[in-house]
Amino acid sequence: MNGLPYVLFGHSMGAMIAYEVIQKLVNSNNQIPIHAFFSGCRAPHLADRKKKYHLLSESEFKASILELGGTSPELFNSADFLDIFLPLLRNDFKIVETHNVQESIRPLPFPITVFLGKSDEFSADQCDSWKKHTSGLCSIYHFNGGHFFHQEHMEQLIKLMNFRVAESLQY
Repeated sequence: MNGLPYVLFGHSMGAMIAYEVIQKLVNSNNQIPIHAFFSGCRAPHLADRKKKYHLLSESEFKASILELGGTSPELFNSADFLDIFLPLLRNDFKIVETHNVQESIRPLPFPITVFLGKSDEFSADQCDSWKKHTSGLCSIYHFNGGHFFHQEHMEQLIKLMNFRVAESLQY
């Protein structure tokens, strides 16, 4: 890093990756973000109790992916696309679903913001549990929609992120 302030954002598996990257930065005394945005993801210390997509048969996996939304149904008509896309997507699910949960919570030393879809699979407790992962302010926003709520609420998300970043820069 060049010393300039920065933030990290991750959605779903990207949120897990962002959280782990930040923990590595903190532990190695590197420059850390001034704020982090975690979207569509359970708190890191909670076990993933939803169904295990990576273990589904190919037809069940396809149906489940379509049901989740976020992927155009037209893509499922292309055998070439499916040959490349489905194995990659199944591996992404495997990473998330077999990720070792850290039982000890190491709060981040800066504020975080969490974005969640009201129709996603997360309980109220799983959403509130994010508050344990910062020694600063934890803002949690719920949006209409499921796991891919961000696709419909991008403008509002960007406004909220800009507001939170400006707020973080004041500290």
